[in-house]
Amino acid sequence: MPVVVMRYESKQYTGTNGAEIIEWLCGTVDLYSDDGTELVLNFIGSRRHIPVGGWVLAGGGGNGTFRSFQGDASAADYANNWLELPA
Repeated sequence: MPVVVMRYESKQYTGTNGAEIIEWLCGTVDLYSDDGTELVLNFIGSRRHIPVGGWVLAGGGGNGTFRSFQGDASAADYANNWLELPA
């Protein structure tokens, strides 16, 4: 039986790619500010501060939503959302 983890994708904040990160997160966050040294996002009522060089993580195949285990998955959903760890 494989050990699996939820697939996450990441983007590093460079100080110039705040708009790209917001677009990549597909509407799951709102931009609060981006001054080139810190990206500040509103996520579920709280602010998240990402400094230059910091990483933004997204689950569920990179569409910005977190999916919980449902007990079963199609082959396509499994391949898109789960990653098998090496033995």
